[in-house]
Order: sequence, then C-alpha cells, then structure tokens
Amino acid sequence: MGKNLIFDKKFCKIEMDNSSGILYTKWSGFIQLNQAKEGSEFMTKYIKENGVKLHLSDHLDLKVVTEELKDYLTKEWFPAVEKVGLRKVSALVSTNIYARSSVDDINSRVQLGNLTIENFNTVKDCEDWLLK
Repeated sequence: MGKNLIFDKKFCKIEMDNSSGILYTKWSGFIQLNQAKEGSEFMTKYIKENGVKLHLSDHLDLKVVTEELKDYLTKEWFPAVEKVGLRKVSALVSTNIYARSSVDDINSRVQLGNLTIENFNTVKDCEDWLLK
C-alpha cells in the first residue's frame, strides 16, 4: 500500500492510502490541546473533502492525555468527523498502561450512531478490521 504524507508535525503525522481508503494518523508524545486541535481539524477537513470513511489512529508513541483533550475529542471531534462521513476508527494502542487507559477512557465516552471505534494491538489487526 502506498501512503502519501499529507500532514507532518512533531506531534502528529497524517498519511492517506488511496488504494485502501485508510487515513493513517500517528500521534507522538504529550499532546497539548492546541496540537490535537490542529491535527484533528486538518483531518476533519480532509475527511469531508475526500469522502474518507476509514481511519487508523496510531497511539503507540502517545503519552498521557489530559482531561481537557479527552473532552475535546469526545464532545467535539468525534461528532464532527462522524457528521462529515467517517464510519470506522481503529486505534493502535500503546502497551504503556497510562496511555492505553487514556485511549480506553476516550473511546468509552464516545456516544455516536454511525461511527464505530475499536482498539487493537497491531497495525494488521487495525487494517483487517477497517477493511472487513
């Protein structure tokens, strides 16, 4: 699969694989709210403009997520991307107990009708679930 880098910051890299239709995001470090908004707003616009339905969010290098960031993601970003057409998000979760706990907490708060979110331990499992 050939991925095209479309967003490249120290805290977040976003690639699109046009052959599979999967939008890949890799988050790194302790993400500040303004950084999360920058990456997330870019994705929302890209998803809307390109009809993206599938997203793989890589959290392997993600550190603890603040409560403020959790609120933004669950109350604003997930509803926004669902509204513009995103249907499946697979999260590649860290083995770090604190980072994994943050991702689990975010996913448990999301209350959406058309968007499904699942956590996985390998990229292959993420991709297989997205593509089935």
